[in-house]
Amino acid sequence: MIRSRSKPKKTNTQRIFLGRSRALILSFVTMSAIATIAPQVHAAQGTWTAAPSETVNGGPAFGLWLLTDGSVLSHSNALNHWCKLVPDANGSYANGTWVQLANSAYARGGATEHVLKDGRFLEAGGEYIYAWPTGGSSADQNTVEIYDPVANTWTLQAPGLAGIIGDTSSATLADGTLFYTNYGNNNGTQIYNPVTNTWAAKATKPNNGSGWVGGVEESMASLQNGGVFALSEQTSAVYDPASNTWTSSGALPFSTTSWGDIGGIAQLFDGRVFAMGIGVTGLFTPGSTPTTAGTWTAGPALPHGNDFEDEYCVTEPNGKVMFVTYPAGGSPNSLAEFDPTTNTITEITPPPDTVGVYPVSYVNLPNGQVMVCCGGLDWLYTPNGAPSDSWRPTVSSVAANSDGSYTLTGAQLSGLVNGADEGDDMTMAQNYPIVSLTNSTGKVWYCTSYAFSTMMPKAGSAAQTCKFRVPSGLAAGAYSLYVSSVGVKSKTAYSFTTASNYTLVSSPPNLSINQGSNKTDLITITRSGGFTGSVALTATGLPSGVTASFSPATVTSSGSTSTLTLTASSTATVGSATVTVNGTNGSTVHATTIALTIVNTAPPSPTAFWKYDESSGTSAADASGNSHTGTVTGGTWTTASKVGTHALSLAGAGYMSAASGVINTSSSFTVACWAELNNTSAYEDFLTVDGANVSAFYLQYNAGNGKISFNRLASDSVSAASTIAAASAAPSTGTWYHVVGVYDATAQTISLYINGALQQTASFTTPWNGTGSLLVGRGLFSGNATDYLNGVVDNARVYNSALTAAQVSTLYSSGG
Repeated sequence: MIRSRSKPKKTNTQRIFLGRSRALILSFVTMSAIATIAPQVHAAQGTWTAAPSETVNGGPAFGLWLLTDGSVLSHSNALNHWCKLVPDANGSYANGTWVQLANSAYARGGATEHVLKDGRFLEAGGEYIYAWPTGGSSADQNTVEIYDPVANTWTLQAPGLAGIIGDTSSATLADGTLFYTNYGNNNGTQIYNPVTNTWAAKATKPNNGSGWVGGVEESMASLQNGGVFALSEQTSAVYDPASNTWTSSGALPFSTTSWGDIGGIAQLFDGRVFAMGIGVTGLFTPGSTPTTAGTWTAGPALPHGNDFEDEYCVTEPNGKVMFVTYPAGGSPNSLAEFDPTTNTITEITPPPDTVGVYPVSYVNLPNGQVMVCCGGLDWLYTPNGAPSDSWRPTVSSVAANSDGSYTLTGAQLSGLVNGADEGDDMTMAQNYPIVSLTNSTGKVWYCTSYAFSTMMPKAGSAAQTCKFRVPSGLAAGAYSLYVSSVGVKSKTAYSFTTASNYTLVSSPPNLSINQGSNKTDLITITRSGGFTGSVALTATGLPSGVTASFSPATVTSSGSTSTLTLTASSTATVGSATVTVNGTNGSTVHATTIALTIVNTAPPSPTAFWKYDESSGTSAADASGNSHTGTVTGGTWTTASKVGTHALSLAGAGYMSAASGVINTSSSFTVACWAELNNTSAYEDFLTVDGANVSAFYLQYNAGNGKISFNRLASDSVSAASTIAAASAAPSTGTWYHVVGVYDATAQTISLYINGALQQTASFTTPWNGTGSLLVGRGLFSGNATDYLNGVVDNARVYNSALTAAQVSTLYSSGG
């Protein structure tokens, strides 16, 4: 959220930990008094049951996300402390147990969260950063972490393209990639691929005549037609992932200012979307395809003319939508349900919490209950009424796989609705199946599901699949198998029989290793059906120059894990490979795979390379052998070099120029040099290429932000929009910095590196070629030479390709 209104932000969220932890209270922004308004007399509704008190916090766990093994992931006594609620042997969450988990590196308030296709969990961005690792800061709102439930570890991932993820809107696409809007009002979007750990820029949001209004404040819902619906306070549209296009959603049903700071939106089982604003509601009916325009109709008024800005809602398994509202500027005073079959809103009695009765954060459980977070405890709501049978998932077959897992085939496995939503952050979509087994005595075991064929809601009989692993220690025998999708459970049991067996799981499932280094992967053996044998581990499919070792090489009956170390030599074959880890017991062999990428750390030969080791004259030799000799004007040679015998000293008036055509700035390129500043009072350029009016790029000290930056303008015009990738800290005078600017035409990004470390990556989608000279020590603006460097430059290099992070690191460590 980037604006403040009369309503204190996330008042319920902030109240949860009052009296629990004074340190945690400081992690939330604004505290408000607990509402004392008595609830209204209500119609028939579901029932409330208290969930167990979270062990460490001594009260509620905040933030609720359903993991694919049926447990509920949540924050403990701080936003970087995590726990999960594990149901008991009868599948009861009311009698379940809280388990403490590994801490994340960051404590994020107002972040985005997603369960991934492989069963891992992602948390990214954050409106506020309250705690960070060594070297981090409260400004690290562009960072991404993934939690691996098998290994119980958090791992930092590639940052987003827009410089900040913050509390931007996001949605999970069918293939498991994540769709994000860019922070701020630049209308950009991007997609994160968790498998490759890469980001890609996507289509900008549509212009409704006055632009997309609302910035990052929109809410998103994945639709049954394959599109992503986005609603801001004055605009709505549907994004089509297949064509990378947006389609306007038509006129809103009432005043465009009525939405306010958007809260959660709820997809209904019939495919419509229910949205709430300031006293009003609306229903959006999507088109048959993402590129077909939908229609809006007005819905019933909110109770008491209340406000829904920044609040949570959930589509219950019975089809109703539960939500909290509050009077403008006040605290919540109403919990209600919208019934789409009657188009009515009815207030219901909130849980009997002794601290704060109005829920915040919801999740649908696989047993049909809805779990919510209140001021003193988490609560379980059992809705009044069952799901329609037409909404239920079905199971058509279960087949054993060679790795000991199973593949389940059925229909509507991804569900028909998204589940809970808060709006732009605290995303809680649950479009993945949960598999459970029940024996003849009623005991329940939740399996671990993954490899979902789709992660968007889809109605109908089209086949969908997922894989699952049975829990460790499951006895051999016959079971009734059920599948639950967003809280809606299959009606008919599927007969399932398991024998003595084991499975292998690799954590993480993908590794990227630089040449000349190594990484480890945890191999977990899950035993079922009473299996107690030893499992011998081997690895196949290793690229040339890569070796594997296991510790231990054989996992005995008393063990469950082995650490695999993959070592890549300096000459290991670069590229992608699938490494298969085989676990052998007698004649039985099960396997798991690791997607391995070997990264070339050696930079290619530069297109031009000026060492500046001349001691006199006005020529700078090109050490690349490509004859791009530089001409020095107004500069001097100094022995106070960073590398070699000499460097080029410029006193605010000199520069070096090379003839045009050294690089094409509309294609991928990299520019690098060592630079030392004598002062930081003005813009000073290290490397540029002339256009007609402005430089095609500026690798420079930017006096506007006080940092070393890599800057590109959208066109050869002084009025063109500027995109900047900036350093994380201001430079010091008299200090050498290795400065690298990279433009990646494939990813459509610019990146800045300082001393081998990535500082920032920004989306840049309008490259153009500067046809003038390449300059060291000055730039061009309004057709005039400008921004002369007052400092020293050494080892200036130019490449006609985008160097990778590993190559930049190698370049720096080898002396630049």
